Order: sequence, then structure tokens, then C-alpha cells
Amino acid sequence: WLSVFLVAMVLPMSVGVVVKAFAWSIIFRTRGVLNDILMGLGITDAPIRMLFTETALIIGAANVFLPFMVLPIYAVLRQMDHRLPEAAASLGASPVFRFFNVTLPLSLPGVVAGCAFVFSLAVSMYVIPSLIVGERQQTLSMLIARSFLYLRNEALGATISSILLFIAVAVVLGSSWLANRLGARS
Repeated sequence: WLSVFLVAMVLPMSVGVVVKAFAWSIIFRTRGVLNDILMGLGITDAPIRMLFTETALIIGAANVFLPFMVLPIYAVLRQMDHRLPEAAASLGASPVFRFFNVTLPLSLPGVVAGCAFVFSLAVSMYVIPSLIVGERQQTLSMLIARSFLYLRNEALGATISSILLFIAVAVVLGSSWLANRLGARS
């Protein structure tokens, strides 16, 4: 099952973001696959507006970013000494206690690394919001593109880009520091 899980996580990473965004836009259309299934099952009488909504953006982004969160956690858990939860169980610890007091603290460096990966990717997300939400919701990367391409205001685009870069670098460096502290403590 572990191999199937890994393939299910890694295989979608081989498909480009543009292809995934177009696929989600086809699924979320008013006469798209999801609405046809919902109406075919009798759950709804009329199509539901799903495309160009925040929910569609969240689902599309989660589809792209989930492997970048799961794989670092998997890598850390794979290196964990599996005798530790067994030792806690032999001392009478319940499964919930073992998870919160043994497994979760040991997996925190992977959680922090996954958060840094996902944040770095999400902060510069351009294709997914453009195709799934359109102009209704503006992200910083969309505002940067608009500044350079449409408004021809290079100063605004460069300023926003610099701020975005500073925020991304600060989060990555901060998360690296935190992951090292958590790793040294474990």
C-alpha cells in the first residue's frame, strides 16, 4: 500500500500546472463533468456555479500543492525510529497519546518544510487563479503581471515583486531555522 500511496502522490506531479488548471476548469464548468454527475444522481436540479469561485481555487490549488506538503512529512516519518511508538505502547500509552506525544513532535520538521514548500509555491501562484478564478480575485502574482503587461507600470510591478520575494525568502529562511531547531530537539 505504501508504494501505491507514493505513486498516487508523485504521479500527478508529472502533469503540468497549466494542464491541471484547464482540467479543473473543465470539471467545474456549468455544463462540466461535476455538474453532470450531480444532476444525473438527482442531487441538484440545475447546474451549480462552481467555476470562478474561491472554492474552485482552493480545490485546484490543493490538487497542485498537496504532494509538496505530504512528501516532506513522509520523508521525516520514514526516517523516524519506529521502535519509539512501540515503546510508548508497551508502557501503556494509547494510540492517541502516542500520536500527539511521539509521532507528531518527531514529524514537525517535515511539517515545517512542507509548509515552506507550499507557501513558496502558493505565493507565486499565477496560472491556477488566472484560469480557475479569472479576474474576480487578484493575487499578488496576477497584480505583478498586470503591472508589467497591461498597465506598463514597471515601477509598481518591480516594487510588488521585491516585496513578494522578500516575504518568500523570509518565510523559507524562518522555516529552515525552525525545522533545524525542531530537528535538533527531537
